[in-house]
Amino acid sequence: MLFMAILLDAIETLKHSPKETKPKLVWGATERWLLSPREDYVFAFVPICEHFHWDAKWLRKKIVALVTKARNERRHIKRHRISVRGQYRRLDQQKSLRR
Repeated sequence: MLFMAILLDAIETLKHSPKETKPKLVWGATERWLLSPREDYVFAFVPICEHFHWDAKWLRKKIVALVTKARNERRHIKRHRISVRGQYRRLDQQKSLRR
């Protein structure tokens, strides 16, 4: 369970941009941990994958794709919210003009 918790925490940390992660050093350390080929430390990415009998290279590629997709969607949602708010303002203004 601890290995899975470490892996899930890394994914959640990387989903946010370095600007959103506090402290910012955590994001960089998490990225280095994911990309490290180190095998001599029990909590390194590769030994965790080996514990679950997963291919570390394949999983790393999937995590990077997932994180990239999640961050792009967050950017899109933020932009969409701004445009939606602008449309609401315009609708409110039109209603007040009609009265």
